[in-house]
Amino acid sequence: MSSRIKNLFPRVIINSRCEKTIEIDLISDNWEKVTASVPSGKSKGKKEIVEVKADKAVNLIENKIFSKIKGFELCQQIKFDQLLNEYGDNVGSNTKLVLSIAYLKLSSLSLSLENYAYIRHYLTKIHKSFYHFPTPYFNMVNGGVHANNNLGFQEFLVIPKLKASFKENYWSAVEIYQSLKLVLIKSGLGTTIADEGGYSFDLKDDTKVFDLLKIACTEKSLVPGKEIFFGIDASADNLHKSADNLTSTYEKIMANYPLVYLEDPYSENDFKYWLAIMSKKNHNFLIVGDDLTVTNSQYINQYAQQKLINGVIIKPNQIGTITQTLEAIETAKKNHLKIIVSHRSGETNDDFIADFALAVEADGVKFGAPARGERVAKYNRLLKIEDNLINQTNNN
Repeated sequence: MSSRIKNLFPRVIINSRCEKTIEIDLISDNWEKVTASVPSGKSKGKKEIVEVKADKAVNLIENKIFSKIKGFELCQQIKFDQLLNEYGDNVGSNTKLVLSIAYLKLSSLSLSLENYAYIRHYLTKIHKSFYHFPTPYFNMVNGGVHANNNLGFQEFLVIPKLKASFKENYWSAVEIYQSLKLVLIKSGLGTTIADEGGYSFDLKDDTKVFDLLKIACTEKSLVPGKEIFFGIDASADNLHKSADNLTSTYEKIMANYPLVYLEDPYSENDFKYWLAIMSKKNHNFLIVGDDLTVTNSQYINQYAQQKLINGVIIKPNQIGTITQTLEAIETAKKNHLKIIVSHRSGETNDDFIADFALAVEADGVKFGAPARGERVAKYNRLLKIEDNLINQTNNN
């Protein structure tokens, strides 16, 4: 007989931006307990489901939702999420997601499974025991709304390629991050740490950031364009630049630096520019929707069919439940899109998203820089899983 939900204890905690968010303890009738917490974004797509204030979420869980889920059987994720969605969007994506994640964790624990194994075997259509680890997209420099500087682009990314393991990719990025700090000091620039762990400093020209990244890579004998590539999260809806101006900037960067990734390069409504840049890219270049697609199956399918994107960001709190997030991923896979599972700028130390990314065979992950505890928790979780899987293989 399956375990059931016995009790819960929601509370308000602080996220990495010193803002209130929700954490919950969920307890089964076998006295097993899990804890889950949810992040919050600062740069948000206009179409993503809204959050409610953390205090209101706690009140909703205690006084409205708990009575309906008490006694609910575990390992019934679709039915549980359907129940949550009966409340509509008025309860907030954060309220639904913290319950959805906690329920998944408790279901996994009831079967003595790791979260990634439970998701893979019970919630996805992936029927294989081999785990393909995602490529990490490291946020080295922050700008836009994620930093107090004059850089326009929100994220300047370093992407290691062709390494044999996640661990090797991770350590190469750590070396670049450490090297970049020394480069910035020598250049008389700041080394302030911004929201997502990347460095924050002022430059008149965003493109010059890539010169600094090239130097940092070279100092560690890592070759840009061969072992290391670059990416941009433009978050164009937050930029005060015309689409034509942005196009010129992207063309300049692509001509001079090994750029392979562009996320939200234009406003959500500048469709002709999305289409134009997609038609010009080579087959290895990713044009990725985030604010455009907001982890919503309908939008992902629509914009993939219109050939505006060939990659998509997946953020569970944009849509509200694990089931809906999995539906978005399935839609992306049917449209042959690359999948990048992402954190949010206001994070917690919950590392669930690392298990989730591995389980669904994400092509990439964006967890921020290899710095700040709430970012490192996710990367370290993947390191631990990789080591555990290697040890299991060697001992069999």
